[in-house]
Amino acid sequence: MTGQDRERGWVYAIMAAAVVLWVVMFRPFYSGDIRLFPDGYSYFHWTKFYFDSISTGSYPLWDPFVNWGFPVGFKIRFLGEFNPLLLIAFLPYKLGVPYPTAYFLYAVAYFLVGMFGFYLICRRLLPGRWWACFGFILLLFSNLGIAVFFNYCEVVLLVPGIWFFYFWLRFHERPARAPFLGMIFSLMLILVSYMPFYFMTVFGTFAAAALVLYVPRLREIFAGYGQFIARHPVLIVTSAALLIAAAAPGYITYRETSSTEFSYAHRQADSEDSAVTTGISMVNAGSILGPLTPRKLFDGLRYTDNYLSYYFLSIIIYPMLLTGLFQPLSRRLVICFFVPAVMMLITLTDATPVLEFLYERVFYFRLIRNIFYLFYLTVPFVVLFGLLQWQAWWTDIARRRRTAAIWFTGCCLVTGGILLGCEEVLPSQYTALVLFWAAVMLKVSGRLDGRDEIFWTGLIVIALIQPVSVYRHYLSNVKGDRATVYPRGIQTPAFFYERPRAGQDPDFSDDVMPETSGFLAEKFAGTAPAALLQQQLPADNLSAYTQYKIMLYTNAAVMDPQRIAWPAVGARLFEILPPAIVFDQGAAAGSLPGQRPYVARGENPRLTVTGFGVNYITLHTDFPDRRFLVYNDSYHSGWRAEVNGRAAPVYQANIAFKGLWLEPGKNTVHMRYGSRWLEICYFLLTMIFAAVMALIAVWFRRDGRRSACG
Repeated sequence: MTGQDRERGWVYAIMAAAVVLWVVMFRPFYSGDIRLFPDGYSYFHWTKFYFDSISTGSYPLWDPFVNWGFPVGFKIRFLGEFNPLLLIAFLPYKLGVPYPTAYFLYAVAYFLVGMFGFYLICRRLLPGRWWACFGFILLLFSNLGIAVFFNYCEVVLLVPGIWFFYFWLRFHERPARAPFLGMIFSLMLILVSYMPFYFMTVFGTFAAAALVLYVPRLREIFAGYGQFIARHPVLIVTSAALLIAAAAPGYITYRETSSTEFSYAHRQADSEDSAVTTGISMVNAGSILGPLTPRKLFDGLRYTDNYLSYYFLSIIIYPMLLTGLFQPLSRRLVICFFVPAVMMLITLTDATPVLEFLYERVFYFRLIRNIFYLFYLTVPFVVLFGLLQWQAWWTDIARRRRTAAIWFTGCCLVTGGILLGCEEVLPSQYTALVLFWAAVMLKVSGRLDGRDEIFWTGLIVIALIQPVSVYRHYLSNVKGDRATVYPRGIQTPAFFYERPRAGQDPDFSDDVMPETSGFLAEKFAGTAPAALLQQQLPADNLSAYTQYKIMLYTNAAVMDPQRIAWPAVGARLFEILPPAIVFDQGAAAGSLPGQRPYVARGENPRLTVTGFGVNYITLHTDFPDRRFLVYNDSYHSGWRAEVNGRAAPVYQANIAFKGLWLEPGKNTVHMRYGSRWLEICYFLLTMIFAAVMALIAVWFRRDGRRSACG
């Protein structure tokens, strides 16, 4: 075994041990002893809803179980649902593995994929494997890992972002098909994520700095890129088509959330563009200024809770940063400093004029609510900056051991002085700092020359002392108050003729999707008419009506949508009295004299639901007279209906729901949200993502063989 092979094996063993430690530390989340935090549990839930839906052969476009039904694209976009690596969870889940096990297998594995991508970046920018391994450990045991349990959509943004930069480095070194397609695939994953504009902001800042700093080499760099484009026109055109296809679901979702039909009251600004447009006050609420202050980087970590997910790094990063303070600047150092600095200025929100300037002039800043994500995405830059700083100091310590020892001791004393100025410092912070100083002093003195395995292994263990201590306090602080039992098996969509009333718990079952009342006290996300109805009428009385899903009226009356008589509406709905309320004059035509509507409370020869899925419902009716069917599932213009195989108009009925006319006799009614073709296209897009990922692996394998042959 060569020295390089031994080093590689040692480094990978250290990384594997660190991964095992990290995984084991967070085991209370896997068992449910500590429940995932609200956004983390939402991601957990929506991933399960997505898996359960596609298990029945339907791509979810609509959720009929929440908020009386609403377009689900806005929520599904959180998942990056076209990512082939979701198969890490989906395939075991389909084979009978309990959902929590399958989900955490994917969530942790995908996060670790991102961490390994950072290791590969460090391998290309730092002197050797040990430096890269050290960077991997520092990033793994930072605040980034908490997002797996606190808000996973941050991880969905982070991982492809890291890999994009890795593939870009490979492509920059030697333009080739494999790294180029890797960049395209990373961008595709970013485009189907919750909010690709976060990455656009980070990369735009990076690109601006790189263009300025590398001006003398721009002609050479772009000449190489141009030659690659000229050699591979088919690949370029195909890549452009792939990016357009990846952007399509996000564009469809944006159109779907138009303010006239969709409501997201928690974040919605006064806008005619989209319900997901955010007011400047809501954006300012996402500032890091409250959760993160210089003092909180060191003080009170014993009591830390969700603030930990904003920013946290091992204490030893700070003397590392100080050691290179007076070293010559490199372009890489400037870029790694500039990107987090700009993101910090933005995430300070109203404490600086930067965000307000961007909010008024750059359209997508009106769509961003959690502005602190920008700083989260730059934590790898901070770690890389610290490593580059330390490397700049480290390169020639053999020539100036005495000076290096004095300077490093001073840096550790400054860090220790900061700790002494704090009120609540963990003993592990002092322990790690002292041991870090001792280890580096041994190296500087020459006593560990030629013993890299011992030095770096010791350094990594020291780097873990404080994070492990902080994580233990963190888990202790949040344990017990959120214990839960996770759903475990596949749940299929099943139709319930009745839903729970306001204030009642959902009907949970192991094999069917849970039905809810549709009433939410806050953070309502659904159709605008449904939101309006909940705002205007008391939930207790209104739920006497909404608990029933299907009613058939003999008549309908027109009401002006601009002059809704809410007392009259309430009187009709609370008592389920005729006529049905419609806004379209054509919907009232041909109505018969009023009588109490037929309310479906279960299967009956006159009305039976024969088919139901997340996107559709099929039912059979048999009434002797003409009836206006009201389906108390939210109205949206994306719904289409067929009666006996012929298209039928769907009207907005009883303010928030949908209705249609049925002729006397037997009728077969089929209602669907979105087209089946759109579902097929989404399934095909998932297959395209998988094919691109497979092609990248094949091309890299071929490149590796060619390099070996050369």
